[in-house]
Amino acid sequence: MLFSLKQEAPTSIGGSTFTEQLEYKGLSEKEFAAKMGLSDMYASQLINGTMQLTDDIAASLEAVLGIPARFWHKLEAEYRDTILKVNAENAKTDGKIAGKWVPNNYGTLKAAEV
Repeated sequence: MLFSLKQEAPTSIGGSTFTEQLEYKGLSEKEFAAKMGLSDMYASQLINGTMQLTDDIAASLEAVLGIPARFWHKLEAEYRDTILKVNAENAKTDGKIAGKWVPNNYGTLKAAEV
């Protein structure tokens, strides 16, 4: 029996962190974008991890959300590193192994029958 073990990379640097902080601060994404000085599209890309974090964005996040820029830089570095590792592992194994369940990045087991 073959299982697909293709790991999935996290979807953003801090999607849940952003969402939690926006809820905590009582900000909509639109209000967040305005406070950050970003278009709605760029704010959405930041939240979804498709826009790479810059020093200016990290500083703005610190000013708007009150969370130090170094936190955002660390989160960004870990996110990008995880993507590289997952992509390398998936390329190496083609995501397949016979009859095994293997923990994924999130500490849960992931395997789908192929």
